[in-house]
Amino acid sequence: MDQKDKLLDGIPVFVEVVRRGGFSAAAETLGRSASHVSKEVTRLEERLGMRLLQRTTRSINLTEEGRAYFETAEQIVDLASQAEAAAAGTHDQPHGTLKIAAPMSYALNFLNPILPKFIDQAPDVQLDIDLNDRRSDVIGEGFDLALRIGDMPDSSLIARKLGAFRGVVVGTPGFWDRYGRPAHPRELTDIPCTGYSNVRFPNRWPFPDGKGGIIDVTVPLLVKSNSGALSMDFVRAGKAAARLPDFFCCEEIRSGELEVVLDAYERDPIPLWAVYPHRAHITPKVRAFVEFLERELKT
Repeated sequence: MDQKDKLLDGIPVFVEVVRRGGFSAAAETLGRSASHVSKEVTRLEERLGMRLLQRTTRSINLTEEGRAYFETAEQIVDLASQAEAAAAGTHDQPHGTLKIAAPMSYALNFLNPILPKFIDQAPDVQLDIDLNDRRSDVIGEGFDLALRIGDMPDSSLIARKLGAFRGVVVGTPGFWDRYGRPAHPRELTDIPCTGYSNVRFPNRWPFPDGKGGIIDVTVPLLVKSNSGALSMDFVRAGKAAARLPDFFCCEEIRSGELEVVLDAYERDPIPLWAVYPHRAHITPKVRAFVEFLERELKT
């Protein structure tokens, strides 16, 4: 067989392994055995003369060369899929598995309740969702799309702004009665708070001073965690104050269970982004989901 005839051998399997995060998951999707899938990837690596994946007993990770190869290989697979769909007359219809990474706190309060509605609108899409407050490696972990909160660093990913929300400092009315309602951010230094451990300095809360500068306040932490839900448990129990996205506690604020302080010192709205790998053509399933979120955020 001519070498050119082998040019695409193993590429779809390799892409599926990265997207699914492992050989067994890819094998299930492809309808093959895990050993067969592993051998396909090994043959691809041997043909290329480079290692694409670092394998351990529990996980696989892209090497630096593998990451670069995956970006191009995924485009090839997507374009082939689009060509096949176009030939079948279904190129505009969202279909296939959509692998999404989303912050746990955001998903619990906004995303999860609307997902069944998306499936109603895109019945040929199957969802594979990872809820985690860490910042996922979209390409390395094979995600089609990730939702991210806050400022976007320079990235090779495409970022589409979906909306924005406000940060608020909250506590129960009884908590503020006990510790006093701060009139200035620096008064938080004597008030027990919760901290978000996925940021570099969980106990450092910056507030705008209204003059273009920042009031950097170090708060005493009763607990720090990567879970907004845990922070809310401490706040509801009257044990601590927390600085949270307003979508996370809007119902409690509206009902009076929680009370906002220092509202005049809150910074500009915090953006919410959909990010996805740079491709020549965005796939119909990703486009459909992003447009769905944009519509839902406007209602």
